[in-house]
Amino acid sequence: MELEDWKGCIIQEHIHGFQKRVRHATFFCQDIDAANPRFDVNKDVVHDQLINEVESSPEEQAKTTIADDDINAGEAVEGDNNKAA
Repeated sequence: MELEDWKGCIIQEHIHGFQKRVRHATFFCQDIDAANPRFDVNKDVVHDQLINEVESSPEEQAKTTIADDDINAGEAVEGDNNKAA
């Protein structure tokens, strides 16, 4: 298979996966009113908060992820120290 054929197959699989998740969301969330002003497809959930994708930058997200990883690593070390005591 050519590289372009593989690219097409991968893109098609992503499209099918996305459509499947839309069907799941439609099925499981029938009571959600999409006309509600709080429902905004231009927003995303990051760290349990609804944010505007335009306002967030990849650099900010990377810093937040690194900071969260550092905090989680510190908690794991503290937890291990408490077990030893």
